Amino acid sequence: MSTIDDVEEIEKGVKKSGTVKVAERSVFDIEIPITVINGIKDGPTLFVIAGEHPNEYAGIETCIRLARNLNPQEISGRLVIIPIINIPGFLTRSQYVNPIDHVNLFTIWPGKEKDASISYVMVYNLYHKLIKKADYLLDLHGGDICESMIPCVYAPIVGDNIIDEENRKLAKVFAEAGFNFMVEWISLKKEEELQELVILLSKQGKPSLIAEAGAEGKVEEKDVKMLYNGVINVMKHLGMIQGEPNRITKPKLVGREGKNTFVSSSRGGLFYSFVKVGDVVSKGDILGEIRNVWGETIERIVAPHDGMIFFKINTLPWDPSLGWFLFHVVDIS
Repeated sequence: MSTIDDVEEIEKGVKKSGTVKVAERSVFDIEIPITVINGIKDGPTLFVIAGEHPNEYAGIETCIRLARNLNPQEISGRLVIIPIINIPGFLTRSQYVNPIDHVNLFTIWPGKEKDASISYVMVYNLYHKLIKKADYLLDLHGGDICESMIPCVYAPIVGDNIIDEENRKLAKVFAEAGFNFMVEWISLKKEEELQELVILLSKQGKPSLIAEAGAEGKVEEKDVKMLYNGVINVMKHLGMIQGEPNRITKPKLVGREGKNTFVSSSRGGLFYSFVKVGDVVSKGDILGEIRNVWGETIERIVAPHDGMIFFKINTLPWDPSLGWFLFHVVDIS
């Protein structure tokens, strides 16, 4: 495989697979696989990425199939597919983070060139070599090994009415491929310096989305099919391939006006859930507990508002310093 450092160097009518070097190590470089399909006609540059969280396999498999199945003769514009961003985590089945420095790549875009650990350097090089050339971006995710969740499509919200509405439209087209819900995505990061990639690009006026399908580190055909068809829907919507988007479902936009909450815990310990994904809860309901290793309850987690459990952690160990969450509660009314 050859090295690809610039998507614009691929000639029209060519599909090329290779790697991009994102970091140097003492013995071997860290390289990420990439496929660029440059169509025979002009059109937008669409990036489809997966594997920021390396055990969310449905998105990774979707990217692999897209790279094999699509050809430049049927495409207008440029499709760039990156199936596994967190290569070190993929090789070690690491949950969320890069095992080299224990950093979650999802929330550190656009990274740092120097004076930072290797995850920041990986993200910096990948963004500046390739992803900043995107006109649109689809970020494919799903439940990690320790997670259960309801399939949904997130529309990033950055406070710009024009791009926020474009993101909602893009999410709707993707979701019509088989998803029942769209949810507004508000950044998990409080500071402006580092953020999720979809937030970074949206602030630049580049429509983006996060699609979630799959759970517990499994590759289920129904999940891959939803994600794959969602990408095809977006490509049709953008005029990159012929045909009209398939409208299999009528997805509902939920979780607006602050009724879309990632629920965490301030105490570390062992996590016990009293609800399951899909349960409808009321404000104040006890969702679970944090207990110590002697079985004593040290914190109770309560529902912040009425809604449905869209996501939950399934495993006992819980460390709030990882910056993640235990539940996602979404008002579907």
